[in-house]
Amino acid sequence: MPCGNRCRLDPERETLVICHHGICGLRVALFPALAGFEQVANLDGGINAWSREVDPTVPPHERSSPFS
Repeated sequence: MPCGNRCRLDPERETLVICHHGICGLRVALFPALAGFEQVANLDGGINAWSREVDPTVPPHERSSPFS
């Protein structure tokens, strides 16, 4: 959640966590769930799976290298 103090999650709304492949998102989704949020979900397979299996107009995430 790269929004710092500007971002506040509403525990009354569904919270969807999205990452590259779904692995990090699964870990991140634990934080609001442990804080009492009842509607927390992780996008299984991440944005890459969504792009490949659901909506090919969504570009897959391309990991950038700090060395390039």
